[in-house]
Amino acid sequence: MLRWALRRIGAGVVLVWLVATVTFLLVSLAPGDAASRLTDPRIPPAARARFRRDFGLDRPLPARYASWLAGAVTGDLGTSWTQRRQVTAVLAEALPNTLILTSLGLFLELAGGIGLAIVQLRRPHGAGDRAITLATLTAYAMPTFGVALALIAVFSYRLHLLPPSHMLSLDGEMTYGWPRFLDLARHLVLPVAAIGVTGVGAAWCRARWSSRSCSPGRGWGS
Repeated sequence: MLRWALRRIGAGVVLVWLVATVTFLLVSLAPGDAASRLTDPRIPPAARARFRRDFGLDRPLPARYASWLAGAVTGDLGTSWTQRRQVTAVLAEALPNTLILTSLGLFLELAGGIGLAIVQLRRPHGAGDRAITLATLTAYAMPTFGVALALIAVFSYRLHLLPPSHMLSLDGEMTYGWPRFLDLARHLVLPVAAIGVTGVGAAWCRARWSSRSCSPGRGWGS
């Protein structure tokens, strides 16, 4: 068991390193650099040169990669040029909201998928069975951003029922206790729904059959 866990951890570390390295190379080998994308004509050449020097863009690619990798391993992700503070601080500020959204979305995904699979198993081969299969596979194929835009268009801009963005309203940020919780809940409905609805199909597929059953080219439940 311990050997299996160590192999899985090692494989995960290698996968993360490969994905991060490929991403670094794609960004680095793309035409131009961050300094060349500063299109404001008021920026003097000396400021652009200083920008390249401060962020190491004037160094050879192997040296930049070694510096970037060492920083990533030690947790030093550098400084955000737009916000003028450490990248780790920016990520830490966004982490709590991200965890709230993903955990609630995952819960909705699992609860919805497993619940629909149980309903189908109780009454198989009927009209409800086929309707649930069609609906879940359709949700499985839809991109999350498309569902999110549709939900915002309907429930925020057409029906004016739910807020389209942010975690709290201006009034909610100045309140505490139950009113703040209710304001937060209203802001969570649409993003959690967008995450959960698109993931229900995957959870339903695994609960009903296996993950391979929803792969392209395979029959429903084959």
